[in-house]
Amino acid sequence: MIVNSLSGLPAFASYFLAAVLASIVFVFVYTKITPNKELELIAQGNAAAALSVGMSLIGFSLPLASAI
Repeated sequence: MIVNSLSGLPAFASYFLAAVLASIVFVFVYTKITPNKELELIAQGNAAAALSVGMSLIGFSLPLASAI
């Protein structure tokens, strides 16, 4: 019974790893192409910069989840 429930684990792990890597690449590229230094602003406590990066990541994750 447990073996049957764990049979999909390799596929799940590979999709999860691909999604995490794609999200990391997206945040890296997003922070490099925008004119503001979002990560520095977030470190200073700027909530607007954090919201901007967070919402763009959600906007990227929704189509990514649909594609996966």
